[in-house]
Amino acid sequence: KSIKQVLHFLISCISVPHFQSHTSYLTNLPFVYPLNSTPQQLQYHQTNMLPISLLYFALTLCFLPYLCYANTELTLLMNIKASLDPENKHLMSWTESGDPCSGSFIGVACNEQLKVANISLPGRGLTGKVPGSIAGLKRLSGLYLHYNSLTGEIPKEISGLTELSELYLNVNNLTGEIPAEIGNMTSLKVVELSNNQLTGHIPRTLGGLAMLQRLDLSFNRLGGPIPASIAKLSQLKFLDVQNNTLSGFVPTGKPTSNKPYVQIPVDCIRHHIRLHYALDWTSHIT
Repeated sequence: KSIKQVLHFLISCISVPHFQSHTSYLTNLPFVYPLNSTPQQLQYHQTNMLPISLLYFALTLCFLPYLCYANTELTLLMNIKASLDPENKHLMSWTESGDPCSGSFIGVACNEQLKVANISLPGRGLTGKVPGSIAGLKRLSGLYLHYNSLTGEIPKEISGLTELSELYLNVNNLTGEIPAEIGNMTSLKVVELSNNQLTGHIPRTLGGLAMLQRLDLSFNRLGGPIPASIAKLSQLKFLDVQNNTLSGFVPTGKPTSNKPYVQIPVDCIRHHIRLHYALDWTSHIT
């Protein structure tokens, strides 16, 4: 039977006092009557216990989505734990029998809807990898995994965290390229990827992060130009790309009345670039 059919049955039972017409259907629901009931027991349950059983079943159906969602998040956290802490030395409080929203899971915080909203594990000695399965935590707004020894690449699946506003993966041993898909994470305000071993170019898609305020890509092995799209980020106040092997020009944003648009060759300042963007998009190189 489909859920729709069961709900229709529940409504009809509650609204009609004569339950006998539904007896043939009820005999297939073992949770309503005890097995091997006598006729007298069956009559008793029909007149006294059936409404209670129906109410219990209806409430179960109502809360089933929330229970399933909570169980899904617990399963995801167990997968994330196995990837971040493969030797189970630092996240032992994350257990399959635990409740992530009870405060017992170190570094995990939930929102008012009891969904995982923050994972904060800076400096915990984590030696694993950032798993793509983390994208399953759809309500995650903060991910803080900095000052660890994580390896591997930044998974492109992380772009599924569309509510994430702060991403801290700095001071690890991450390799590979910065996924272009990060440009789809439009809620991002802070992206900290400094002090890793990231290679490739700075993705042009980062210019699509309209809410971005802080971008730190310093002390990596990034090459190529700084995308001109970065200069279009009106909320960006801090950009640090020093100690890479960049080339081309530094985009300094749109000109102001007293400070015209200037292109600065990266080679002239030996790749040590630290820009502090003010609200008027003037820049200072230190």
